[in-house]
Amino acid sequence: MTSSLHQAPREERKKLWKPFDINNNIEWSNIKTVTLSHQQTSSVFFVETQNSGEFVVIKNCKFDIANQVFGNQLALELELFAPQVKVLQDNTNSTSSPSDINTTTPLLEEKVTTDGKSNISKKKSLVMRFDKEGHDKSACLEGMKTWAIKAGDATIQVKSECELRYAKMLLLMEFIPNCVSLEDLSFLLLTKDPKQIEIINTLFTCEEILKDIGKILCLDICLNNWDRFVCGDIWENEGNPNNILFSKDKMRLAAVDQSLTSIIDLEKRKEYLDKIHNFATTLFNESADNNPYIRGVCQYIENYVGSAFTFSSVEFELIKRGMLEAVDKITNMSFSDLDDLFNEVFEESEIDFKATEFVNTTATSGSNLPSKRSVIDLKFVNQAIEQFKSAAIQITP
Repeated sequence: MTSSLHQAPREERKKLWKPFDINNNIEWSNIKTVTLSHQQTSSVFFVETQNSGEFVVIKNCKFDIANQVFGNQLALELELFAPQVKVLQDNTNSTSSPSDINTTTPLLEEKVTTDGKSNISKKKSLVMRFDKEGHDKSACLEGMKTWAIKAGDATIQVKSECELRYAKMLLLMEFIPNCVSLEDLSFLLLTKDPKQIEIINTLFTCEEILKDIGKILCLDICLNNWDRFVCGDIWENEGNPNNILFSKDKMRLAAVDQSLTSIIDLEKRKEYLDKIHNFATTLFNESADNNPYIRGVCQYIENYVGSAFTFSSVEFELIKRGMLEAVDKITNMSFSDLDDLFNEVFEESEIDFKATEFVNTTATSGSNLPSKRSVIDLKFVNQAIEQFKSAAIQITP
């Protein structure tokens, strides 16, 4: 039987959801409810933990969980608002006992500055393999399956059984409350409710959100994360409005689902790097009004909310400011810095690469298992960053 919390319509329910601290132990055998993302084909589950009303997000990243975690850490390096994450993995191959592994420290800490504004700062983070029963992949999926059988939810039952059979790892994510996606905003417009239109105007005139648009775009370009924005000739894509997520509580754009997508083919890689160089050159030399990339992103957003909000020069300038702030941080990163970030994510987290589903695209002939260095293409990220550095040197006086 579902809880009273889940008797209300879905969007009304989510307004009541609160985040569960994923540093604490999750009792998977006592979870209250499981809700599948409204994109029914996805493998994203919202799980109400043993604490009523407190949720976590479970995601099967299939082949790119390492790239997802790395992208999340890079977002934090750029001081973006991103959720805490952990990797759920069976501990059967572990050489360490749970007592040997420390719990994660929060990735984000909210501080209040002297002017009363909220500020998000990063703490040191570890993505742990498991932490007692609460971070064991099989326990998680068995708990979801058991709940689905009791609740008579065939969809959750089938999907949890499939994930249990095939997934080697799952991503446990902090639930970000009171968020709305770009797609959600387009549906709010259909209500023609003045209050909803006011929400849209409030979001797109918020300085931090506009700067976040610019910062996240630069992050996506460095990672070749094409599944969010449409941005000129950078990607031939349709964008993903569900990955453009606004936190109404923090008044920030939430950085979720940023995955590194390396380009293996050398000719295509060079073509993409040239596009980054053109993007950076335009950023440094053109005004915000004349920047086709900024206009392209804004046009994409307006396709969803244009009847309620149209971007002006003021918004263009704030988006550019966010880009420049991100680029300033990016161009101060060396390959050694990327390597340190890699080590923080993987060597300290002790993720078992023998249990992963990764395809080792750079392995030598005859190699069966992926190495840590072949899972994340740090060279590709570094080459992307180098395009920004090169363009900065060539700034027109």
